[in-house]
Amino acid sequence: MARYLIIANNAPEYFNLYRPMADEILASGGDVTFALDSDYSLDYNGVGTYKNYVFTDYVKRDQQSNEEIDFLCKKIQNEKGLWHLYPDFDRDCYYSIFSKKFKKEIKLEQLFSNLVGFFVSIFKKENFDYIVYENASNALALIARDVGKYYGVKYCGLAISRLPGRISITDDPTLESEIYRKIMSSLEGGEFKLDPKISNDVTTYLNSILNIQPDYMRNNPLNNVSVVNKYFNLTKIKILLFKLKYSFGSTDWNFQVGNPFLVAYSSFSRNVFRSIKSNLIKKKYDKHPKSGEGYFLYPLHFHPEASTSVLAKHFNNEYELIRNIAFSLPHGFKLYVKDHISAYGFPSLAFYNRLKLLPNIVLLSPFEDTKSLIKGSTAVLTLTSTVGYEALILEKPVIVFGNVFYDFHKLCYKCNSYDKISGLLSFIISSEQKLEENYNVSFVSSYFLATYEIKLDYKNCCYKEQRENASKILEVISENN
Repeated sequence: MARYLIIANNAPEYFNLYRPMADEILASGGDVTFALDSDYSLDYNGVGTYKNYVFTDYVKRDQQSNEEIDFLCKKIQNEKGLWHLYPDFDRDCYYSIFSKKFKKEIKLEQLFSNLVGFFVSIFKKENFDYIVYENASNALALIARDVGKYYGVKYCGLAISRLPGRISITDDPTLESEIYRKIMSSLEGGEFKLDPKISNDVTTYLNSILNIQPDYMRNNPLNNVSVVNKYFNLTKIKILLFKLKYSFGSTDWNFQVGNPFLVAYSSFSRNVFRSIKSNLIKKKYDKHPKSGEGYFLYPLHFHPEASTSVLAKHFNNEYELIRNIAFSLPHGFKLYVKDHISAYGFPSLAFYNRLKLLPNIVLLSPFEDTKSLIKGSTAVLTLTSTVGYEALILEKPVIVFGNVFYDFHKLCYKCNSYDKISGLLSFIISSEQKLEENYNVSFVSSYFLATYEIKLDYKNCCYKEQRENASKILEVISENN
């Protein structure tokens, strides 16, 4: 009988999958428990009828310290510092989640200790086999994963693959590329032959890459800058009233939801200013690139997001990175900085103005055709963007500054410091690396073989379909562990 701990917070619509998953576990004779950051998230997810542990309740009633907690605090911090807290710290910079008391008196160090203690108390009481959540992307999940590892519990992070209709399940997204690297090595070494059907499917995918959009970008609400469409509807008003209910009383330990009403107001204000700025920054975009001009392409990222705060935490300040690239450009080259379709208008006007002051920068609208820009570029530079993956498939060199699933590709170069940028750019210009025939077939096939044919869509409200998805996910977890 498998026992599951499902992590849940206030991430929108995740409960559309997690509740059917809990029911599927129970129906198959397993056991399920939820671990949540706050009472707000417990209620918001509608999982109060399931067995659960809530971090804010632990802090109020059961907060403790013992040798085991102290040992694990030291072990995790000595190995990884306090970086597990950085995603939540980064989110606070945008949404003002932490209370004044938290910032002045409680502080992050105590949060770290209490989160470790929270999960130690859970794992000492319960004998779990698996932890299920998305790829570890915040302090709650990251600390659950590492404490769970100490107690022999497997972390299963669900993520939407860049391959349509497929998902990956990993315990550490920063090491994900190693899985694919090993499979590709086996393919190239002839240790096993690729199934002809998979080879045909991959070839068709490669030939269609110019017209394919990743699943996670379809119907993305962040692409819409209209405040009226986004907020002034009955559903949003109901959610706002729900948040108001949880905004009275102490919210000092609500490190992920803060005061829900005030955080909602902060988010609303951010979107209002985005709507206003989205018109102003249109004047700052440069005209369509000149034909024949030599350039490197840099796609801006959305913030805050795990792709930057977890996978590229050391380069999360994009202005500083772009500044270093701009001043490292070889003679005769430009850096095309393309704004992000889901993020344009969120950065301050000062951010755009500072970019425009940098030498050899061409600032492009988010509506420019990305794949055409890739094809015309000398190379792509990125933190962890899907644009880098698409560039590799189009046989363009890529320089990455974060940990990304495609960094094992022959044309992908990892850059760990600013002073190496110049050398890498010069190397790419001076060397013409050509891919062997069918190299990209093996590359994408390795990705295909380590992912699973499951359509993961948290927006899907159909209980029956999500129950079927949950059943497939649980089957994969069971078969591979």
